[in-house]
Amino acid sequence: KLNKIINIINGLNPNVTIIGGDILNHNFTPKLVSVLKNINGSKLAVLGNHDHLYISKEYTKETEVALIKKLEECNIQVLQNEGYQLTNEIFIGGIKDLYTLDFDINRALKESKNNQYKILISHNPDIISYTEDLNDIDLILSGHNHSGQINFLGFRLPMPTMRKWLTHGIYEISKTTKLLLSSGVGASETRLRIGTNFEILEIEIEPENATL
Repeated sequence: KLNKIINIINGLNPNVTIIGGDILNHNFTPKLVSVLKNINGSKLAVLGNHDHLYISKEYTKETEVALIKKLEECNIQVLQNEGYQLTNEIFIGGIKDLYTLDFDINRALKESKNNQYKILISHNPDIISYTEDLNDIDLILSGHNHSGQINFLGFRLPMPTMRKWLTHGIYEISKTTKLLLSSGVGASETRLRIGTNFEILEIEIEPENATL
């Protein structure tokens, strides 16, 4: 399945591939993570709540460190309150997961310029609670909720978010900031999905004066 996902990504020929966290579920298999090196081009990632030591009793701090090291060996830059200049016009910042209580939006974007289009990667969409820190951000990329993963006859599994209406899609957070919430390419706990879809999102950013 992972190879199929990578083939789809490579077929899109993206400028940059963004991995939005929850790379692990309840175990760390370095050989499986190593397959991510086959994604072509530039690669960025943030960690999700499942990637941190407190989500499983089997994890230690060394597990998280080993995961980051393995991702970097795959030429994936892990953004932990850090930024990445994609082009002169586009700046991407990535923060640590909200569950860590060690996320810092301003630090992630401190190297950006006023006239740049700013993208923030936050695994958890509850980052929209911090509206004052989001004023200068154009687009937020999140996941975490899996669109409920199972949505059957109006019954939806409880989502790990304060805002149950955040399922997936595009949300206007303010006049200048939008949230793009992915339902994810994987699953949590059970592999079962009902009424929701796996998805790989392709984002195209056009200049304001572009002729379409």
